[in-house]
Amino acid sequence: MQKLRLQGLMPVVERLYQLDSQQGLRLLETWLLDRLKSQPPANSRITTIVQAIGELQLSPQQLGATLGFTRRTLERKLKREVGVTPGQLVAYARLNRARHGLLATTLPLTEIALQCGYYDQAHFTHAFQTLAYETPAAYRKRKLSQIYKA
Repeated sequence: MQKLRLQGLMPVVERLYQLDSQQGLRLLETWLLDRLKSQPPANSRITTIVQAIGELQLSPQQLGATLGFTRRTLERKLKREVGVTPGQLVAYARLNRARHGLLATTLPLTEIALQCGYYDQAHFTHAFQTLAYETPAAYRKRKLSQIYKA
């Protein structure tokens, strides 16, 4: 099983040498998401939890309370089953929602930040840059210029 995982990873690793750091991170993210999608769900309850957190329906604390878990128990179960914590799922869900908002609307960054659950634009910009390695404004500018070139 380990050998199969590494065989699927080797073409990705070889390609990483040809890319800059941002492109490499996107390639790894895409590969990991594809791997997660191709894996049969270990437990339908865990799948439901991941979807609920990913869609920002409930906070990890609320979801844990609903399921009869403490926040810590929920974190341990998700980390063991999925490999990420509820906080990481929320961060990536917000990032994906923000990416969509940056490209699909002309709303100011402050509005997008509030819609994605950030306290203010500064918090949004910092979190976005931490995960995406570029500011929201730079992301919007880069992606829109790619769209209009095509």
